[in-house]
Amino acid sequence: MTRRSLFGGLLVLSLALTGCGFRPAGTLALARLANTEVEDRTGRSEVAFEVAQQLRLEAQGLSDEAPALRLRILEERFDERPLTITSGARVGEFELITTVRFDLLAEDGTPLLEPQTLITDALYLRDRGQLLGSREEARTLRREMVQRLARRMLQAAMVKAAP
Repeated sequence: MTRRSLFGGLLVLSLALTGCGFRPAGTLALARLANTEVEDRTGRSEVAFEVAQQLRLEAQGLSDEAPALRLRILEERFDERPLTITSGARVGEFELITTVRFDLLAEDGTPLLEPQTLITDALYLRDRGQLLGSREEARTLRREMVQRLARRMLQAAMVKAAP
């Protein structure tokens, strides 16, 4: 088989998959949400920033028209709690918990999605010998949790924004 026919076959296959609506796992088609305003009612929401950033990146920029939908971040909370105690009476394992409460409103203010609460958590070990590494690991986990919540919020909003 020549390179040209192999390339042509891959091109036809990729066009066929795209035409039938195939999307790789973890990707969102955010075109329906391109005209969505993200409103941060907390004044400091990391999730609101992440949602707005994902909308800008994946919906080819936010529309200049008046917003048709308003995704409101009503509450955001980060908690950390100890899970295990070592024999030296020190905390060895922590659980990080991130909670966000949001709703989705239509242009006229009618609720499309009643207030919903999403929760995600992650576990990490605190190594007393690597204190800086443990703190960096906690920051990284927290960033990943924010991204996960933003994706879940956008998925919920897409379902309700469907025509």
